[in-house]
Amino acid sequence: KQRALKVSIKEGTATGTSAVFGDNYLSLFALELKAQPFTIGILSAIAGMIGPLAQLFSNHLMEKATRKHIVRHFVFLQATLWLPLALIAILYWQKIAQSAMLPLLIIGYTLIIIVGGIAYPAWFSWMGDLVPAQERGKYFSKRTRITESIGLVIFLISGFALDFFKTQGLVLIGFALFFSIASATRFISYAYFRKQYEPAFKLQRKSYFSFWAFLKRMDNYGKFAVSYALFNFAIMIASPFFAVYMLQELKLSYTFITLITLSSSVF
Repeated sequence: KQRALKVSIKEGTATGTSAVFGDNYLSLFALELKAQPFTIGILSAIAGMIGPLAQLFSNHLMEKATRKHIVRHFVFLQATLWLPLALIAILYWQKIAQSAMLPLLIIGYTLIIIVGGIAYPAWFSWMGDLVPAQERGKYFSKRTRITESIGLVIFLISGFALDFFKTQGLVLIGFALFFSIASATRFISYAYFRKQYEPAFKLQRKSYFSFWAFLKRMDNYGKFAVSYALFNFAIMIASPFFAVYMLQELKLSYTFITLITLSSSVF
């Protein structure tokens, strides 16, 4: 288990790097494809709504397959799905079927979110069995500090790199490179998952409850979940459009947008 937890920190660093080069630049990429603010809202809604719905499917999968099997296969799929997005950037740069690229981006990103959502509950359960209950706060704090510190540095460098590509008139090539790196680092995550130990797991049917049963229960955790949902509802009214505002209205550089985005993580 101790070896598995060390492997998980390395895997988390690779996953965080993939998110930096993939998810964090998706809205900016969509704007380069001439997306309207409504489309940016759709992309954010996909991440916020489709992902959790896909998690419901994962719960049923755990009745039929091991958690390691689920995570490995869907992480592999997610790594593969970043490559078509890189291809979209290249095709748009070459002025090939430009009108079709934005719908294809939405479809491709939806698939990425779905497979990531399916993998997440199995991974979360897996990690719960690896980390002793009394050490979870300490371990995940350490894991987050390491992975996010490395992610912050990479994010800052990537902002400078994207501005460089823009000055050369090659910003779409920059996005293609970023999505390729997102794919490569997700494949690295897959390789680490192959090495990571999974404790035996037996699903207890008595522990099962439906989504509707959870909503009716309204214990402390239920109240917390409702509070958190309302909090996120408020945030999502504006947050999907920060990138649009900074790029189109304030005319900020990619470097400056990156710095502003980093500020929340730093604080």
